[in-house]
Amino acid sequence: MFLLILKVNKLSLNINKTNYMCFRNKPYQDDCKLEIGGLDVSRLHVTKFLGLLGDEKLSWYNHNNALCKNLSKNMPVIYKGERMLENTHLCGSLILPYLSYACEMWEVHRSLNYIL
Repeated sequence: MFLLILKVNKLSLNINKTNYMCFRNKPYQDDCKLEIGGLDVSRLHVTKFLGLLGDEKLSWYNHNNALCKNLSKNMPVIYKGERMLENTHLCGSLILPYLSYACEMWEVHRSLNYIL
């Protein structure tokens, strides 16, 4: 059916660039497979979308690890530059963008964990 929709609308699909994820809250099970036109589509467990790392369980574990890694790279710059500039300028330019981007999603996740 999907291939028919593509053909009717004169669209093409690059299977090599196509991926899928199965979202679940149960432990990982390998029962979710996808084929299009007899070809297997690759499955992702973690993907980056709009700068956020998401996984199958919709947790922030991978995103938080990447965020800590990026922030730790900027700490020596702040330490060395504190004598030349005010720390607020360096923190505002090197750290704040990472922390403020998509912070609304972090609040939703924290609220859901509190409720559950």
